[in-house]
Amino acid sequence: MIRFASTIPALVCKAVVTAVAVAALAGCFSIPEAHLLEGQGSHVEVQTTDSMCRAEFSEEGSYPAEHESTAGDGVIEFQLVNWNLYKGWKPGWEEDLERIIGDSDIVTLQEMVLPADGSRILQDRKWHWVFAPAFRYNGQTAGVLTASSTASGRACMLRVVEPLLRLPKSVLITRHPFPSQGSSLWVVNVHSINFTPGTDRFRRQWDRLMEILASTEGPLIVAGDFNTWSQKRLDIVLRATRRNGLAPVIFKKDARTTVFGHAVDHVFYRGLTPVEAVVYEVSSSDHHPMAVTFRWAP
Repeated sequence: MIRFASTIPALVCKAVVTAVAVAALAGCFSIPEAHLLEGQGSHVEVQTTDSMCRAEFSEEGSYPAEHESTAGDGVIEFQLVNWNLYKGWKPGWEEDLERIIGDSDIVTLQEMVLPADGSRILQDRKWHWVFAPAFRYNGQTAGVLTASSTASGRACMLRVVEPLLRLPKSVLITRHPFPSQGSSLWVVNVHSINFTPGTDRFRRQWDRLMEILASTEGPLIVAGDFNTWSQKRLDIVLRATRRNGLAPVIFKKDARTTVFGHAVDHVFYRGLTPVEAVVYEVSSSDHHPMAVTFRWAP
């Protein structure tokens, strides 16, 4: 999502200008195959495509985890950070990312570009990460990345092409095991399509995602840049998430990035209790990162 002036004509103008620019540079852009990249500091290609999402999550399985943050009596606490990095176009984002991650356990990033110094931060922490590419430009690949202190047990991606810009947006679904509880946490990293004539394509993206998630059980988090810059778009998200029992995280001091008065970044949850929710105001992106501490008491 790109920050715009707060008028409807400005949004339309921006869409037209961006579309013209993309068309002029069409030869420089390419769409990589829908394969995930994962690693712990290294890029290992995984043959998991968007068409396999339903199959990937219809099978149960148990996976080892390195550690779990417990609060006693079987209660698990963990922190999730969500941030759109604006493709690293503003200075200081690496320093802000390292500072904001802090003692977090899971990070969901949108408009992440590989290769980039951000992957060094994850490597230094010995974190596992999965990257779902959207498009490639000038030798770099932009997409969404989910990183965690433990390896994910399952992962798959969905991609939807922007109807005007003809560049895709990616959604990444990962499953993180809690072996001591015999269950898993589902994390969905969403970058919703932005420029659309009407809301039909936007609604179809969310309906498709929620249909896939309908077969999941247990705690679930859906976080990312939803591009909900209108009330119609927000209503679509609220209706879709409600069908899967998801509720929005409420920020008491809400400094999330807004467009036309609507917050565009969100964290939704199911089967968890938000303990603390914070928005960090930064100048290193056109989005402000969010950190949410969750408690899970099976």
